[in-house]
Amino acid sequence: MARARWAAAVGAAALLHAPTGFAADDLQTGWFAWSNTSQLGGQWSLLSDVQARTADDWASLRTGVVRVGAAHALTPRLTLAAGYARIGTFSPGGQDLTEQRLWQQAVLRTAPGKFALTQRLRLEQRQIGQAAGGDIESLRLRYQLRVTRPIGPQGSGRGPYLAAQDEVFVHLSGRRELAGKAFDQNRAYVGIGWKLSAAADVEVGYLSQFIKGRTRDTQNHAIQLTLATRF
Repeated sequence: MARARWAAAVGAAALLHAPTGFAADDLQTGWFAWSNTSQLGGQWSLLSDVQARTADDWASLRTGVVRVGAAHALTPRLTLAAGYARIGTFSPGGQDLTEQRLWQQAVLRTAPGKFALTQRLRLEQRQIGQAAGGDIESLRLRYQLRVTRPIGPQGSGRGPYLAAQDEVFVHLSGRRELAGKAFDQNRAYVGIGWKLSAAADVEVGYLSQFIKGRTRDTQNHAIQLTLATRF
């Protein structure tokens, strides 16, 4: 069943990346992220995520993301969370813009064989600042499927692993003011990581981000470096 789901997700990603006939901007960027989970009493935890993304050809800082939230583990496999995110888009010589989001998500983790499978469904209520003034309000749904597999024995809780994931973004409202279509973007990723300890992982990989525009699409090729900690 897990293999079937993974195959279906990869097939869907391939369809979403199919040529559309639109002109496309081809970008080369770097994404850097630090995520942390802090355990509280009972089944509660605090989540934080800080990201920096460069402009094309790594020329400058393009996007900064700060996301915080609280999570509750309903079962060892299923966790619900909600929180707030602030996204800044920086334009040297132009106008900087800000997007604010409220978000809610459900995360389901399973472990078929040697694989660790994570499914995440996230709902976002977005307020997107515009250069002309005012905000666009949009509701967006995201689904991510991620699979990891250790390389070699992992008895010590340390060592290398492989990772692959795909995430689809769909507009539920506000599509007319944005790209005019329900489909927003797709992010496909492959990488290699290292479990430094039970409290920290580091991971590097390639991210292919396809964004659907109203008249022009964007294909972003990103090198992604992520540090995940659990304090």
